Amino acid sequence: MDKYRQISELMKGFQQNGQAFFPATVESVEGNTCTVVADGLSISDVRLKPTTEDTDNAFLMTPEIASDVLVGSISGDYSNLFIVYANSYSDIRLNVDEISFKLDKNGIIINDGENGGSVKIKELVEWMKKVYNDLQALKNQLQSHPVSGNGAPLALIFNSSTPNPNQSTFEDEKVKH
Repeated sequence: MDKYRQISELMKGFQQNGQAFFPATVESVEGNTCTVVADGLSISDVRLKPTTEDTDNAFLMTPEIASDVLVGSISGDYSNLFIVYANSYSDIRLNVDEISFKLDKNGIIINDGENGGSVKIKELVEWMKKVYNDLQALKNQLQSHPVSGNGAPLALIFNSSTPNPNQSTFEDEKVKH
């Protein structure tokens, strides 16, 4: 019996209302498709999403190799197989217009990571408070011990306008980690 006939026979046992869903194990991943093993039968070109539509706005969850998956076919035949669910994923990608998001074992990358890591806001605010306090101390010292330069006391030239920093000044509330 050829491979496609074997796949059809396998799917007959799982068909209901013209649709088929069956368990399998991921053998390999090739871009937007994967190869799975079901009942000892290796099945290639199983899509990672239900449609073949190639769009910039997409959500793609890539199952880990050796993870258990549920394979589905809306038409009930082997030409339209796709992963419905996996018990373990290697990465998750989401693109919506100009916004991209990738999550994998290395971390989270938003919009290609061109701006580096997210700000650790608590540490930044603590550092900025120290800078603010240092500037205030310098201002106080200059006001109590004026130094002349260019004919005018330096205390009159130095006028700090740095406000006391707070978390909302530096935090992008749309991105948290």
